[in-house]
Amino acid sequence: MINKSSGAALTGGAALADIYEVPTGKRARWVLMYVTNTSGSNGTVDVKFYDSSATATLSVLEDYTISSKDFLQVGGEVHAFIMMEEGDKYKPVHLRT
Repeated sequence: MINKSSGAALTGGAALADIYEVPTGKRARWVLMYVTNTSGSNGTVDVKFYDSSATATLSVLEDYTISSKDFLQVGGEVHAFIMMEEGDKYKPVHLRT
């Protein structure tokens, strides 16, 4: 099992690269996600999870409005996580302000 922190600064415009992809032969638990908006105006964010075994992309957040200078915590509770297998990945699509 992999213990790793990762992050990215979201900006407007085109989709961003993957934040994390589980390496070949490994598994990981996605335990906690923070989304923050440091801009001076409200923003909308999308976060996607790619399940490589099903070749499917699932929305974790879609068109979620986050207020200026605010944050959102997803997960972090005991036994709350997304199990990730090799090739699975997550990424922010973009932050629109």
